[in-house]
Amino acid sequence: MIHYTLATADDDPWLCALLREHPMQGWVRISLTRDPSFFTGCNRFGSEWAMLARDGDRPVGLYTCAEHPVHLDGNTAEPGYLGGLRIVKTHRNRLSAVRAGYASIRKLHSQPASSIWYSAIATDNRPARRLLEARLRGMPIYTPINEFVTLALPAARARHHGLWQTVPEAELDTLCHFYNTQARRYQFSPVLTPERALRTGARFYAASAGGKMQACMAIWNQMSYKQVCIHGYHRLLHTLLPLYNLLARLTRRVRLPAPGRTLEQSFLAFFAVDTPEQNPVPVTLIEDALSLCDTQILTLGLHAAHPWLAQLQRSFRPLHYRSCIYLVSFEEPGSLRDYPAQPEAALL
Repeated sequence: MIHYTLATADDDPWLCALLREHPMQGWVRISLTRDPSFFTGCNRFGSEWAMLARDGDRPVGLYTCAEHPVHLDGNTAEPGYLGGLRIVKTHRNRLSAVRAGYASIRKLHSQPASSIWYSAIATDNRPARRLLEARLRGMPIYTPINEFVTLALPAARARHHGLWQTVPEAELDTLCHFYNTQARRYQFSPVLTPERALRTGARFYAASAGGKMQACMAIWNQMSYKQVCIHGYHRLLHTLLPLYNLLARLTRRVRLPAPGRTLEQSFLAFFAVDTPEQNPVPVTLIEDALSLCDTQILTLGLHAAHPWLAQLQRSFRPLHYRSCIYLVSFEEPGSLRDYPAQPEAALL
């Protein structure tokens, strides 16, 4: 019988192994790992924990939860985020194991079952999406909001323009106010405070003109506690990998690591530009951000209807990954205003 318990430090080896050894499938098989310890990367912005599934005494899966303040309908709220589901192959098709996991949320979580949750599921993970959208008995209601596009921008496209200036700790309050003013137009965008900014360990920057802030961002390298590990490639892509990487180097695109290696990335996090709908695509700002990045890739997340996407594709030739943002509710289907969902990719 499957039962779930709150993971502790004693479970750390199991958590890391489950994340490492059960990659997500596709043309590129990747695992989102937490080495050397799952708990090292926790609570960098809000609170985060893991639930471990056991069949008897044997760990067979896990999921993660997180809480941090976000913007919902333009106001501050603190929903739960559901992510990091991993189940061993022998239990992957057992609906009872999935139902037991959702039941554990209602039993062990401090929020009432009617509170708002959200999740991000890979767009091409059709089996999972069909299951979650089927509204089966004992399962929460997953309501899709919109697609979310994660762009892997190549640092080879960097150009130094001198636009970004480091923001000292004493001026973080101004940066946070600027960011929140722009971010509140998106569902699930984080609410930034100086205290949370400092806790991330990220480097914060601002771009100004005439003494007025025009844009803000953070460059957040999480590789010391969160990694994207490449397990392997589809047979055709594996065969063509040396040729692809040669062309990528010549055309300043993202090169793909060999199997067993990690993707060298940082996040272009908390990125906001004054009145983005009225301003042109901030190509020079992003080129300048790439010049400050110490990894091969700078990752940025935008909702799929964002007006910048087409120009960013032309200017930077990034790799991209699509996911669907869901509103998750345990009772009546949730509803939100018609604002696009754009969470912070660095927090997913």
